[in-house]
Amino acid sequence: MQDAAASAHHASLSAMVKAVVAAFVKAKTQNLDESRALYAVALELDSRSYVREVEARNRAALEAMLKTASDADFDDVPMTTFMFMGAMVGPIRLLLEAKSPQSMIRKFRVQLESLCLGYLEREAYPKRSTD
Repeated sequence: MQDAAASAHHASLSAMVKAVVAAFVKAKTQNLDESRALYAVALELDSRSYVREVEARNRAALEAMLKTASDADFDDVPMTTFMFMGAMVGPIRLLLEAKSPQSMIRKFRVQLESLCLGYLEREAYPKRSTD
């Protein structure tokens, strides 16, 4: 997700969401059995510090990306980033834990894009002119 966020600097919100969500969903669904197993044992393993490190890097990458949006500004980028991450993590966890059918998995990326973009557009205001 960090590479996708970096590649989307200075893009529109729509392009940012497409890039980040595509990378996130691909990483989580490329090997469903592996992802499901990792989610299943994550709570049993003492992996909280590792998970927090990854989340912090992802949050920093997303925050840096959102600050460069070509078409939007935000009053509170850290909070917006926190909610954006939550909007991605919650549904993917539900998808993996529920052992959802392939038909749902195929539709998931587009639905997640809609959820994330809708939130970001609601929180954004038009980019201020730098003139």
